[in-house]
Amino acid sequence: MSKISEYIFYVWLLSLPFYRFDLVGTLSFDQIFGPVLVVTWLLFRPRLDADFAKSQAGNIVVGIILLLVFYLSHAATLISTQEAIWKYTYRFLTDVAYFMIPIMYVRSRLIQRRAEDCIVAIALAGAATSFLAAMDLLHLATERESTSRIAIEGLNITRSTGLFGAFGDMAILSAFTLMLVITFSRETLLFFRRNLLITIGVPLVILLGFIGSQSRNMALTVIVSLALYSLIGLWSRRGINWIPKFYVFLISSIVALAFTLYFFIDPLFEQVASLGGKSAMGTAHGRLEQYQKGMELLDGHYIIGAPAATQEEWGWFIHAIHNMWIKEFVLGGMLAIFAMLTFLVVGMVKTTAYLRADAGDQAARFRLVLIISLLVSTQFNASGTSVFWVVLGMIFANSSNQSRTIGQSVQAVRPQARLSLSRQAGLHRVQKSPGNNSGD
Repeated sequence: MSKISEYIFYVWLLSLPFYRFDLVGTLSFDQIFGPVLVVTWLLFRPRLDADFAKSQAGNIVVGIILLLVFYLSHAATLISTQEAIWKYTYRFLTDVAYFMIPIMYVRSRLIQRRAEDCIVAIALAGAATSFLAAMDLLHLATERESTSRIAIEGLNITRSTGLFGAFGDMAILSAFTLMLVITFSRETLLFFRRNLLITIGVPLVILLGFIGSQSRNMALTVIVSLALYSLIGLWSRRGINWIPKFYVFLISSIVALAFTLYFFIDPLFEQVASLGGKSAMGTAHGRLEQYQKGMELLDGHYIIGAPAATQEEWGWFIHAIHNMWIKEFVLGGMLAIFAMLTFLVVGMVKTTAYLRADAGDQAARFRLVLIISLLVSTQFNASGTSVFWVVLGMIFANSSNQSRTIGQSVQAVRPQARLSLSRQAGLHRVQKSPGNNSGD
């Protein structure tokens, strides 16, 4: 049964781009089989070693607690109507399930690699459909299109998300895929032995996806992720303890960005808005107005978020803010921000803890930068989508695998250490024996 559920897990991952296609009623494939995977795991959970089971259970508990805090922070909205209570309860259970499922099923390096291949596959599907829809070669019932930002005479190209409804999803998936293909050495990719065609073809499809989406979010997330991964790799090759340098660099970058946005927000947005022509300039100014209006709606309620009356009147506007952090700040105040930041911080702490135990683990560095890509993409994305929670769940799941690997390595070293000590003790006894006295 565990083998069958494992393959359902792979199919579930591959179905994520089709979340806007109804299969039964208003439910898509992933919404139907998500609960099935959770129940199946609870009923037929395979026997696991102690280190892995402890790490897995800890990750699941952390996720449930933080998501509970996150949704309870929206109390001002919850108490408004019974419909809102059911809506938030459903969203809470869905987000918990999408976060937990990778942690439940990624229990070995082989499953981890196959799951990563599935994420690469849906990234390629999203990129390909985005390009084909933008070139008017594919028509999807749920596609989202807008005016092109590429001004080339005679080229008929629009701007499309393809299968995915949010450009932020493609930003996360593209960073994931390109880091995996370009900077992370592994023997296989997409269930096949790695070769030149895959190494060149996969980044090329992602590039076509960028042409189709013309997303600044996608470009910025990919550039920051690859640049940071390269910087960490440079430190590592020079034998530098890069973990403190990484945190100093990260905190300094956040402080510098906050300072720049506070004092130079208008000229900075003018420069960014000019990238992509008149259409891009309009969206950039619209986003700036969203951010400013969102902070006004807080009206000093920084701890618990905007009052219920404000949220009821401006709810449609608040949920449309293209910045997850500002949107959640308005909805749940500092409590919501604390819960979401804790998710990312815990993921980074877990990853760097295993890096200290195994400094040569390239996979852990990959996960660390992937957390940063989630942080960057949500600066221009309205909400944490299913892709966001699945990728975050994969990061925590892989930390469980890392815990198991380190535990096994320690267990393997201990018998060798005991054997070495016993040999040394035996040699010491032989040297002390009178029959081996060199003076006789």
